[in-house]
Amino acid sequence: MATGAGEFVGVSVLGANRDPGTFGEPQKFDIWRANNNRALSFSFGPHSCLGLNLARLENSIALERVLRRLPGLTVTGYDEPSGFVFRRPATLGLRWSA
Repeated sequence: MATGAGEFVGVSVLGANRDPGTFGEPQKFDIWRANNNRALSFSFGPHSCLGLNLARLENSIALERVLRRLPGLTVTGYDEPSGFVFRRPATLGLRWSA
């Protein structure tokens, strides 16, 4: 469907990264998915986010440091992710056994 010049175009990201043909459990919050490189969080091709690699590096460093400083940190529960712009669980339960 084509749009005219100056017409508003809205995009819903609610379905991003939830394609059951790509992800085995599309609704499950799982940072260890084997095919995370197929996620659309930062778009792709000529429309990819300029900060893509920096954001991924920052996330990797932050998670690695938290897990190194707090060995035994486990997720005990979470709400189903929700939100229109940024999907995230409203609560995230963690347990730390030193």
